[in-house]
Amino acid sequence: MNTFVAELWKNWTGTAPTEIQSELLELCLTLCIDNGPDSPSAAATRAAAADNKIFAQQIVAGLLTLGPVHGNAGSAAAHNWIAAVQNKISPADFIASQQIIPGVGHRIYEIDERTEKIYAATTKLLSATPHFNFARAVAAELSTQKNKTIPLNIDGALGALMADIGAPPHLADAIFLVARAGGLVRYALPQ
Repeated sequence: MNTFVAELWKNWTGTAPTEIQSELLELCLTLCIDNGPDSPSAAATRAAAADNKIFAQQIVAGLLTLGPVHGNAGSAAAHNWIAAVQNKISPADFIASQQIIPGVGHRIYEIDERTEKIYAATTKLLSATPHFNFARAVAAELSTQKNKTIPLNIDGALGALMADIGAPPHLADAIFLVARAGGLVRYALPQ
């Protein structure tokens, strides 16, 4: 299999992806390409384009907005999900032990549809999803505690998926970064 997804995975892990890994990675890359013109990365790219920065600088301006609040919390979430599942921590005890929970919450959404699509594919393709199940339970428990809907976001989903397929946690951030870099081209092109 000689596809973009397969080459990425081989480059990142040194091994060829399974069919299931390829399908899930393809889905994740597709869902992370763009999230609208008002996302922080798109807004920064548009601002750099309006300022007549060179093309690469426009894309990099958008990528520099990625961080623990936007598109780069997946690895931190993965580490959390892995430790909590390994140590059999309940969602309530996990929440009580954290000041900030990477991968949970969204500034706009009550439900992150990207997360729901990844979860549906993951539960269909994998025999077990303990990390994804735990992450969703954390979001549900936090929603109950706060008396408002707090979703598992795309970063939390990517982290849970990497944990469930046994991939290195930092690949959750890599997936978002690669996909979003491609998506930002849209906002850098002349309108």
